[in-house]
Amino acid sequence: MGTRADFYVGTGSQAEWLGSLAMDGYRIDEMEEGGKTPDYKACWEIKTAKTEVDYRTAVAALLAINDDATLPAHGWPWPWDNSNTTDYVYAFVDGECKTFTEERNGQI
Repeated sequence: MGTRADFYVGTGSQAEWLGSLAMDGYRIDEMEEGGKTPDYKACWEIKTAKTEVDYRTAVAALLAINDDATLPAHGWPWPWDNSNTTDYVYAFVDGECKTFTEERNGQI
């Protein structure tokens, strides 16, 4: 079973879902600077984004290079209705990427 992740801009009822990963969703939160692979670079850029445009670009890059990605055009990927039980949720809010784990996802 994978560690799932959902990506958003904003929180609450106005949040925009950008897509999801079915595997290794924790890795964005654990990234450190210096990786050279496209996957590593996209994860680091998500984690450190300072603008919404940079965040969206990095999320799109990460989803494009992962076979386990789901985009909004594909439909909601999980058997649950929202991100409250997704392992990791990443949301761009107030000029930064915030990480919500399953214990705090009710805030998304």
